[in-house]
Amino acid sequence: MQKILLLEDEKTMGKLYKKNLEEVGHEVRLVHTVASAKRLIKTFQPTLAFIDQGIKGQALSGLDFVPILRKLLPQIKIVIFSNYSDFYSKEKAINAGADDYLVKLNNPPNVLIVYIKNLKM
Repeated sequence: MQKILLLEDEKTMGKLYKKNLEEVGHEVRLVHTVASAKRLIKTFQPTLAFIDQGIKGQALSGLDFVPILRKLLPQIKIVIFSNYSDFYSKEKAINAGADDYLVKLNNPPNVLIVYIKNLKM
């Protein structure tokens, strides 16, 4: 099972994903800000991160956090998790250092569980 960092500013959405991922055995830490994520990774070393692309009301977006996270944990798999489904957003995420880009609407918790199961880590 994976140790997962979930950075999601929508609290209800984050709780839903966290609950479903934990039910299948993953260890999940949910945070709502980049600052919280930075503090968390000092003590929690995730192997996988789902990062919301846009964090409302914050100085740094999830996309801004990707290179920071990559520098702190070079081996981590980073997936940008967004509601934007355009090619440009995906390209920006990959260029920032993300390993993959998923659209939330197309990846409800049950689909995300299968995605994680099929990940090559």
